[in-house]
Amino acid sequence: MLENDLNNLLATIAKNYYRLNSRAKFLIIFRKKHTKEELKHVFATLWSYYIYNVVILTNGSNFVTWYPYKSASKCGTVVNLVTNTESPFGGKIPKTFGKCPVNVTWTSLSFAVKSPFNKNNPGYSIQYLDTIGEKLDLRIVYLTENIDYVALAIQAGNWTHLAQHMKRFKIDCAPVIEHLGSTYTEIEWTKPFHQWGEHFAFPPRKMIRTSWKLYSIFSHEIWLTLIVSFVVMSLFWAQISKMSLGSAFLVIFRLIIQCALASVPRKILPRLTFIIFLLGICNLNWLYLSKLSSELTQPSYEPKIKNIADLIKSDKKLSYFKSFDESLKQFGTEIFRNLANRRLKKPDALNPSMKLITDFVESDYGIILGDVNLFLFKNPEILEVLWQDNIFLIATRYGVRRGFPLLERFDEWTFRFIESGHNFKWIQESYTIPKVVIPRQKNNQFVALNLDHVLSILIIYFVGMSAGFLVFISEVVSGRKFSEIVIQE
Repeated sequence: MLENDLNNLLATIAKNYYRLNSRAKFLIIFRKKHTKEELKHVFATLWSYYIYNVVILTNGSNFVTWYPYKSASKCGTVVNLVTNTESPFGGKIPKTFGKCPVNVTWTSLSFAVKSPFNKNNPGYSIQYLDTIGEKLDLRIVYLTENIDYVALAIQAGNWTHLAQHMKRFKIDCAPVIEHLGSTYTEIEWTKPFHQWGEHFAFPPRKMIRTSWKLYSIFSHEIWLTLIVSFVVMSLFWAQISKMSLGSAFLVIFRLIIQCALASVPRKILPRLTFIIFLLGICNLNWLYLSKLSSELTQPSYEPKIKNIADLIKSDKKLSYFKSFDESLKQFGTEIFRNLANRRLKKPDALNPSMKLITDFVESDYGIILGDVNLFLFKNPEILEVLWQDNIFLIATRYGVRRGFPLLERFDEWTFRFIESGHNFKWIQESYTIPKVVIPRQKNNQFVALNLDHVLSILIIYFVGMSAGFLVFISEVVSGRKFSEIVIQE
């Protein structure tokens, strides 16, 4: 960079800061000569922008730089100039940092951040940062005056408040739970310390009444075939027996239901036809009764919901925060509208409480549940989770002010923690509340038939008895009137 003086340099930096890579190597040449104090001021000003790997060419031959993390520089608070070193761009980020401070703002984030001042169980994000501080010999400074930047981000839909807060108070980093893929000019993200998917989840399927399964044993095609054969055989019987069609219907109905017949045709062809029909009816009866007994004596449950397509076909209601709308739109406008219409009209809370998650197991609606929330339950395997459709990926990570010099070192240790399994260990240790036991439905043991199983039969029976009684009353009344007419004549 070729500049006249410090003022021109600062104007260039301010104009192009978000397009500059502050971790790059900067060689600056001033047209004007500067004193040592002025050069110190240049380095200190650039350091306030996190621009640290700077070499200034002076007098046409002298390369002046400094090392902000060396003990003489006192963690960047004192500029100690070094001239004509062998490698002026090397060694700016050491392996350890001699207790240099890292300022951290924080807010409560469920089990990720409880309190950094709780030495026993601060939350897994705090354990992660404390361990990095220990490994890199950093002094992690947790601020006591913070804003609830997560609640403000949910409300605003972005991290503007956090960015302004970090810039104003020179804050280095902040723990966040963030959607993967989000980018901001003022904030950079560390690699995900832990990431998981968010899915729709429903309570265990409930048992349903099985009485109407009497009519679902056979498919519609078989029932239709049976009805057609009943009509054809009734016409055939009326023809060969010379009886009324109504009487023929009753005979064939008795044959189908009881597999019994008072008399058989005498001729060979009609007799052969009825034998074949009777064999078919007997087989259908045996098949129907065997399948019916297994269906009625074994518990039946609501249809299984495996994905969004199954959810659309069901009548299930949903309870989720309106901030999820943007993520749900990825499934298409029509599906999004369908899901939005199912959403229970509950007021949104800025911080979703665990009560929303633990209470739904006793309800009949679904929620959006993260994989990590399964730690809340003792038996999460019986939940109905739509694993096939991931609503979005979410990650526990740290947001750092743009240009933060230690970002690469943080990422390096993040990979080490993940490979060693420390992240999963800390997450499990953070979930210290008593786990919720999801009540199980009745098991799949066979049960005795009860009124629920035969309710539809009883309904049809009472309808038939009522119709028969009405016919009887009408016959009595009409019979009396007919007798009075006969007597009068």
